[in-house]
Amino acid sequence: MRVLPVKIRKLTFGAMMLALALVFLALAAMFPAMDLTLCAAASVCVALTVARCGLGYGTMTYAAATLLAFVLTPASAVIFALAFGPYPLYRRLCARIRPVWLRWAVKLVIANALVLLAYWLFRWAFADVEGPLWQMAGLLVLYNIVMVLYDKATFRVETMLTRRFLR
Repeated sequence: MRVLPVKIRKLTFGAMMLALALVFLALAAMFPAMDLTLCAAASVCVALTVARCGLGYGTMTYAAATLLAFVLTPASAVIFALAFGPYPLYRRLCARIRPVWLRWAVKLVIANALVLLAYWLFRWAFADVEGPLWQMAGLLVLYNIVMVLYDKATFRVETMLTRRFLR
């Protein structure tokens, strides 16, 4: 039996993770109450691609999932494209930053910049997105808490799946 070259195996793994991410994003469009959870699950597919195949293949998986999500499910695509999808990519880029508090600061600054961009895009597209400033600030604080918990959970899931299945 012939073994496939490494590049083909990595490309195939990235394509499988892309398909799984699109399934999660399609489910997010079908079940709007779970759109944040399913967008986070889709980004775990990107994280697994980054862990198994490297940053380049993870970036290709994220870009293809984002483009196809905008065609298939535009509502959940914005959340995935700006809030959860790129997080595994810049989490990997920030992994070597020392000290740890600076690494967390850089990750949270990037996450906040992307979520504010998403807010301004929604506000530009739908003029009815309005609210008091304290409410928007509270949502931003809540988003930071969620991203810290999401980082911890993604790291644990990625470690568990890498040890168990992705050797």
